[in-house]
Amino acid sequence: MNGNEFLDKWIRFFAPDITKSQYNKRIRNQYIWHAFSWKIIPKGTYFEGDEARKAYNGADKEDAMCFQLWRDEFPVPLSEEFDLAEKIETPDGDYDEFYVVGKDFKWTYIVTHETDMGFGPYFMSLK
Repeated sequence: MNGNEFLDKWIRFFAPDITKSQYNKRIRNQYIWHAFSWKIIPKGTYFEGDEARKAYNGADKEDAMCFQLWRDEFPVPLSEEFDLAEKIETPDGDYDEFYVVGKDFKWTYIVTHETDMGFGPYFMSLK
């Protein structure tokens, strides 16, 4: 699976009701996290900020995959280097646009380039 396939699959799992118009208008430059910021994914079905960090830290990361927009061509297995929210969010913003999905796309965690402005991180579980 390449990066674009990963992002397409993410949309199918976590924002299946998004219209083509919404996608074209709101999801710019592959910023799939705008599905949260523009409330395309209904508020209350996901966590934001510290609640998202806590949920991610407690999530089962076995077989999780991660993808860094503009850095990775393909999603890669999540390493111990990124197994906690605090390890992904660095003071210099080194891991902006960092997308993680759990095994079989059962959950997702996204750190955005605008986390310091109140956009994210986001955590959503499909259970």
